[in-house]
Amino acid sequence: MSSRSASGSQLDDISKYLDRMRDVKREADEQVRKLRTERDELDAKIDQLQQRRDSVEQRMRAEQQRAERHERAIDQAAETFEKLLESTKNLADFVRKEYQESRSHPDS
Repeated sequence: MSSRSASGSQLDDISKYLDRMRDVKREADEQVRKLRTERDELDAKIDQLQQRRDSVEQRMRAEQQRAERHERAIDQAAETFEKLLESTKNLADFVRKEYQESRSHPDS
């Protein structure tokens, strides 16, 4: 009879260990589920951040193009202004010279 009680005790031990292993597996499954959820949330945040980055990149390129257009316009305006100053000086010199010549050599 002692061998039966020993084998019954062993069966009880095996049953307890199986139950514990099932508990450990459930805990592992729960951890996997939680980690999967966390990963999915991170993936969603990464997607949102990538979309935001793409939007910022697009706005930055547009502003850079705008700045380049302004730089070209400023360069062209400055060049034209220099030419205008030179032309104004030449015109003033010409008018002054003509005036002085007309005063020093009256036609009448």
